[in-house]
Amino acid sequence: MEFKLFGPGGSPSDHFQKDLKVLLDLEEEAWDALASWLLTTTDFDSEHVSNPSTYGLQLPEIQRDLLLLNCPRERIERLESLLERLRPARERVYYDYVRFDH
Repeated sequence: MEFKLFGPGGSPSDHFQKDLKVLLDLEEEAWDALASWLLTTTDFDSEHVSNPSTYGLQLPEIQRDLLLLNCPRERIERLESLLERLRPARERVYYDYVRFDH
C-alpha cells in the first residue's frame, strides 16, 4: 500500500515514526506552544519545511496514512485539530519554500 505522505513509492522511516510518536504524545501545553511558534515565526529552514508533493494533500489522505501507521484514532483527531489551527501558516510556509527553491 502506498503512503501519500511520502510520495510515490515512499515509506516512513523508523526515525519519522519515532518522531511522530513523540509529537502525538506531547502534553496540551506543548501543542499550544508549538502552534503559537509555527503561526508567528519566520525563522524556519525553507529547504526542509515543505515538500511540494505533500502540499496538495487533503486531511483524509493524512488520516489514512496515519491509520496505516497504526496511530490511535484519538491521537489522529488531536493532530487534525493542530493542523486546522496551523492552516493560516501553511500557505506562508509553502510560498517561502517556493521562493527559496527558485
